[in-house]
Amino acid sequence: MIGLANLTVRFLLELLLLAALAWWGFTLDAPILVRILAGLAAAGGAAVVWGRWIAPRARGRLRDPLRFGVETVLWIAGAGAVTAVAGAAWGIGFLVLALATAALARVWPEPGAPPS
Repeated sequence: MIGLANLTVRFLLELLLLAALAWWGFTLDAPILVRILAGLAAAGGAAVVWGRWIAPRARGRLRDPLRFGVETVLWIAGAGAVTAVAGAAWGIGFLVLALATAALARVWPEPGAPPS
């Protein structure tokens, strides 16, 4: 039950990560084309990295601790984006929750993930 709740929160945080990176790019003080490209590139780049190396069913899934390190870099980028668009308190809250779920994902097995 707790593992399922962590998985649900984790998935929502992954979606928020992508939304925050896109929102950050779209709100830059730059010409509209640059903002659109920055938002799409930031979210798209994070999605590619997550899907290729972090996701439970990724073919090239990294092993811990490297996976945790790459994941942490993405969470920090997301927290920076949340901070930029919504304020420091929201960014810190996002980072704390994201890192907690990342740590818990190492305790409770993820559905579809190969055994560690």
